[in-house]
Amino acid sequence: MPRYVDHEQRRKDIVRAAAAVLADSGYANFSLRAIATRMGGSSTLVTHYFATREQLVTALIAWIFDDAEAEYKELMGIDGGRERLVAVLEYFLPTDAESAEQERIRIALLPYRSTDEVVADFFARLEERMRALLRVGVESLADPADIDGYVSLLRAWVNGMALSVVEHPELWSAEQQRVAMEWFLERLLPADAGAALPRL
Repeated sequence: MPRYVDHEQRRKDIVRAAAAVLADSGYANFSLRAIATRMGGSSTLVTHYFATREQLVTALIAWIFDDAEAEYKELMGIDGGRERLVAVLEYFLPTDAESAEQERIRIALLPYRSTDEVVADFFARLEERMRALLRVGVESLADPADIDGYVSLLRAWVNGMALSVVEHPELWSAEQQRVAMEWFLERLLPADAGAALPRL
């Protein structure tokens, strides 16, 4: 009797293995063989579901955006104000293994954005999605004329924080990241200052 294989779960397992290879070894070493080795099988284990590296990158990017979309819906369920802004900023902090892995993936792909169409599209969509999430965080707090400015300010801060974690994970535990976020936010929007960001 043939062994039952959950093909949807197998695809997910391959994508997760691909994420680990890309985060740990970089895009130059990102191959179907490397992913199969990571899973303890032969290349056909991967090629049965993804014939090319490009197909796998596309699936990996879709996984990242599916995660972001789920978070977006959750954040929209939080009432506006400081609580939502805190939740948005916390979402962008790489405080656990999966979010840190996704940040390393972003850094690994960055050098290829000008030469790889799939990667370029990923960064264009990522920027759009990040700014949309940050807008959710500030739209109830900022003057309409200042929303874009605050989105850019917060975008620069979360990007710098995430890069710092990738560069020096030993210095930036989850607790230390949250302390830095609270310090930044307290100067931007003190807890006792009411429910509005200052005009830019």
